[in-house]
Amino acid sequence: MSEMNTYQYEPLDANNKEIRVLHLQPGAFEDPIHVSIEHIHFDPPTRNDSWGVGDEELQTVRGTLPSNWKAHRTLEGRLIYSLWDDEGSNVINTSWKTPDSSPKDYTKSQHALGLPVNKIDSAFEAVSYTWGTIGCPSDIDIVQEQSLSTRVGKIAIGLNLWKLLHQICRTSMRRTLWIDAICINQNDLLERSEEVPRMRAIFTCAERVIIWLGETAQDSTTALHALNLIGRQLEYTLDDYFLPAPDHTEANWWNASLTIPLDMPTWNSIEALMQRSYFERLWTVQEAQVASPSSLVQCGATEVPWYYVRRAFIRCRYQFEISSQVNRRFTDHLSRNLRGYSPMILFALASDRKCSEPRDKVFAILGLLPPTLTRRIRPLYSLPVEDVYMQACVATIQSTRRLGILECANPQHSTGDYATWVPNLTQSIFRRYSVGRSSLASSFSASHVSFQSPCCLQVRGVLHGRITAVSHITTSHATHDYPTVCEIIDRQFPNMTDEARLSTYLWVVTQGYLSDRWHKHVATPTLREAQAMLRDACINVTPNVQKTYRDWFESNLTEQRSGRFFVTDHGHVGCGPPSIHVGDQICIALGSDHPILLRRTVTEDESTMMHRYVGPSYIHGLMEGQALLGPLPHSWDMIIDHSNHISSFSFLNHQTKVCTTQDPRLGPLPLEWEAVEKEYETRPPFYVQHHRNNVTGEFINSDPRLSPEVLKARGVDVTTIVLV
Repeated sequence: MSEMNTYQYEPLDANNKEIRVLHLQPGAFEDPIHVSIEHIHFDPPTRNDSWGVGDEELQTVRGTLPSNWKAHRTLEGRLIYSLWDDEGSNVINTSWKTPDSSPKDYTKSQHALGLPVNKIDSAFEAVSYTWGTIGCPSDIDIVQEQSLSTRVGKIAIGLNLWKLLHQICRTSMRRTLWIDAICINQNDLLERSEEVPRMRAIFTCAERVIIWLGETAQDSTTALHALNLIGRQLEYTLDDYFLPAPDHTEANWWNASLTIPLDMPTWNSIEALMQRSYFERLWTVQEAQVASPSSLVQCGATEVPWYYVRRAFIRCRYQFEISSQVNRRFTDHLSRNLRGYSPMILFALASDRKCSEPRDKVFAILGLLPPTLTRRIRPLYSLPVEDVYMQACVATIQSTRRLGILECANPQHSTGDYATWVPNLTQSIFRRYSVGRSSLASSFSASHVSFQSPCCLQVRGVLHGRITAVSHITTSHATHDYPTVCEIIDRQFPNMTDEARLSTYLWVVTQGYLSDRWHKHVATPTLREAQAMLRDACINVTPNVQKTYRDWFESNLTEQRSGRFFVTDHGHVGCGPPSIHVGDQICIALGSDHPILLRRTVTEDESTMMHRYVGPSYIHGLMEGQALLGPLPHSWDMIIDHSNHISSFSFLNHQTKVCTTQDPRLGPLPLEWEAVEKEYETRPPFYVQHHRNNVTGEFINSDPRLSPEVLKARGVDVTTIVLV
């Protein structure tokens, strides 16, 4: 393409809040593509992160319902009502309307109906697609809107987009579209940076989003029609319930514990569809997440509603006919409502997905992160990648007062000036050792940190011993590792019984994912049941695992990520990343829900002791705040309680049956503090108790009884640790 033929972009007028849209001119499938480009005023409504009906209104609705009725919010925030049997274990019926005896109808608002509410005057469709390979571009003609026969230049686009434009071109009408490759001047680095914060609004305000999966292949039409049928049978709620859709036609397809009776060729076509590159990419997540309910999934000429496909993808996660757990994870992340999820979950997701520009590991999820965090991040493609990741890390810690983002670091691959604690989002956290969110190693404390230029992070916490022995790098199968881990435990603790050794191993290898912790979680076995399964798996190649626990068994015992077991000089057994060494220190940092492993280092002049971040760990006996508060009193256990609309860390007394969110090791709140409820900016995985200081008016998302000063007064050796 000669330079004079290249379309010359007119700059966007920032004062007029302009964006570009393209008008795809009418034509037959085989005709050359002609588009015109227009600048339009784009002033979207203020970002709305609510999930339809709010938490307080939901609780009000639930309080008005007759016996055996429940109210839930769908993925779009619409209210759905369900009638259950007297035992509360089986759904009898669902409805979009309130039960007759309910005094108020909550189905009138646009939010409750799941209708798009963030609309603007200029209607356009946004396209979500993958760019594909950069090579072999195709040209499209840019014409004048006033004179369609007047060509003003050409733009080179990728083959996948070229095929899409030919597929959606209509013979009788033009279509107004927003497509990033055309509507953003890709050669202008500053414009690209300035458009990043607007991406969420563009896809939210689009009349609908076209999710383009590519051309018809591998029986994709069968797959889309099957997904459409599955999705029409169910509703999925924000509190993770599968419910039958009010107008369902297949009796039990909504039930995740049952198998959907499709033939294997159909399941194979669905799995092939899941393997398309669209589901691996990162930008597509935000684009699909904020798409209106009227959006479409298109493959070739076949179109089906995204509303049903996303429900079908979530349901397919529980189908073992879909063999790849990775495929299930990709489509699951795309389909669940991630808006308002904790930053740690979103950064982990970003690390797992593909994008050609490494800075987009941060920029592509800005629209899903909470506003208080995104305001601290300025997207600039001119910044070095390491600076973008450090900026995101600092912003996350300052915004959340937690250290979970450190788990995204991959220090063994840090080089040069790249600090060991800074996230490395170029490598999937799902492919390296990480720790789940089911622990409270530092109890309900907040992080206390300071940042020192250029790459030092000061944290407050407790050093709790050193590693004295490590195992080989674990395999993917827990039964293969158990004998050698037993040898290490036996050498350090020769008097430990077989029962205690097996229990310790299971607590560590599952990271506490047992129903002893996850209280009454039906898909999770008790410790005793897990012991029986592991014993059976050590003897039989194909152990007898009941269907309810198959997903748990697969993800916890047969698909482990590589790590090393270790023991400490304080008598604990744990597991951490493969890079751990004998001598590494255990640190319970305030604001971290798991112990972190550190390696001592010194400055060049040997005047200052510092630590390199090694990675996260799970250490049996330190996951319930014991390093700060000591062991729980006899008869008390920490559990994860699912009885309310949001799960919470609670404390259960097995003698009195009392269950409370108050840690029995903590005394009463200081007089100037009170526990308060506060609207969440994010949808945390677990309930967070906020507190207000009635003297200063300060709100905190932690417990004031766990500040460094109060802990020191309790005799806890809180120290400052410098991470480099």
